[in-house]
Amino acid sequence: VNALCAALAAIFPHAFANMYLTPPHSQAVHPHSDDRDVFLLQIWGSKEWKVYGAPQPLPYSDEQVGKAGRRLSSAEMGPLTLHQELRTGDVLYVPRGFVHEAAAQEDG
Repeated sequence: VNALCAALAAIFPHAFANMYLTPPHSQAVHPHSDDRDVFLLQIWGSKEWKVYGAPQPLPYSDEQVGKAGRRLSSAEMGPLTLHQELRTGDVLYVPRGFVHEAAAQEDG
């Protein structure tokens, strides 16, 4: 993961990593958007990912949705655009502003 961030930092002005260890059959965070593009690398186990529309295209930090304890309604999330299970070694790209969520499967 460190090598991936270092390689991305050579191209992009800012690259960093978040890691989530999610127990089986649970969800680490509720549906939300981010103020940056996100590359998701499934290191172990599997997660069911859902990606929806972008209610606020290219949001700034204060325009992200689904953060600070505020849950989104299905209308706010927009249409489901991707429903995919990621397994060990899979990568998913989520563009800035797109609402997304994941749920760990049996093997986490």
